[in-house]
Amino acid sequence: MNQSPEGERPSEIVNSAKDIEKPEPDIYNPFTPENLKLSQEYLDQIMATPVLNTISVARPGDQEFVRVCPDIDYHHLAALITHHEEKGARYLVLPAFIPHLNKIKYHFEHLYLYVTRQNELGFWPVKVRFDNRENKWLESAEAAVEEATEHWICITSNQRKGRWETAKAIGIIPDPDWPKLIQGKSIWELLAIAFGSNRLVDRETHPLVQKLRGAN
Repeated sequence: MNQSPEGERPSEIVNSAKDIEKPEPDIYNPFTPENLKLSQEYLDQIMATPVLNTISVARPGDQEFVRVCPDIDYHHLAALITHHEEKGARYLVLPAFIPHLNKIKYHFEHLYLYVTRQNELGFWPVKVRFDNRENKWLESAEAAVEEATEHWICITSNQRKGRWETAKAIGIIPDPDWPKLIQGKSIWELLAIAFGSNRLVDRETHPLVQKLRGAN
């Protein structure tokens, strides 16, 4: 067999070149390509997870099928001001500021976290009853919320009977993946997304307070 001038065989030269071109990964060096390169799996996961940056505060529409989160940690009692000039937009009142509202009208309402079939989150507000007088609107709303914790439902108003009517979805719709929808956020973090700083009434100089008192 032929040898190189240095006395090495050709196969030994090839093997030596391969050793130089492909060194063993250095597991102790974090800045190697093998240690830093992200797999496509991570990118696919990021693309599949929507950014949670808007949450509505309104009763579901009469053509929407929704589910209510059954976890009571995502049900919240709140003091809310409904601003009719903004098409019924609700403002969250900081509990410590309630005594300072004076004659500004507000309501205590339960906020129930719900999701639509389009995976859009919202808070369903239902006013709190403070007496035993019959109120079919509130009673039927509370019943609808309870039913929505187990079934996909749609609600419509029945003006003749003075109540909300509930209809179950006739199709087989998978249950919501609540951990994925909530993305590890607490009720307080979700409320912060829903109301933001602009719709948190916490001071005398808040624009809504000033407006409702005729200051501007």
